[in-house]
Amino acid sequence: AGRAAQAAPPPIASVPLPQARSKRLGLAPPAHHRHHPALCPVPRPRWMRVSVKLFARGRELAGGAAGAEFELADGATTRELLAAAEERFPGLATPDFRETLVLAVNCEYVPVGGEEGEPPRVLKDGDEVAFIPPISGG
Repeated sequence: AGRAAQAAPPPIASVPLPQARSKRLGLAPPAHHRHHPALCPVPRPRWMRVSVKLFARGRELAGGAAGAEFELADGATTRELLAAAEERFPGLATPDFRETLVLAVNCEYVPVGGEEGEPPRVLKDGDEVAFIPPISGG
C-alpha cells in the first residue's frame, strides 16, 4: 500500500513515428529515416515467363526435352534466355550448336544478338522462343 502506482507505458500503436508526424505536418522525414530499409523497401524485380521450344539436334542436346519454361527478369533479351537455357541444359552450350542456332520469337526470326553488332531482341511475358538448329537435306 505504500507504493505509488506507476503509469503503464503507452501502447505501441499510439506512439507517433517520426515519419508519421512529419507527414502529418507536411515535412520531409528526417534524413536518417529516408533510406531505412523498413521505411523504404527495395523495389523487387518483376518477372516474366517465356517458353522455349527445342527441335532436332537441340532436343537431343537437351536430353530429349521438347521445351521448357523460363522465368526471367523483365527486359531480358534473347541472349539472356540462351544463357539460362544453356545453364539448365548444358549440352546446348556446345560451340557447333551455338554457332549455327537460329531463334524465332513468336514465329518471327530474330538475331541471337552479339554477332556482327546485331542487338539481341528484348523479350516480353508470354513469348514463345523456338531454338532452331540447322536443317540439312536435299
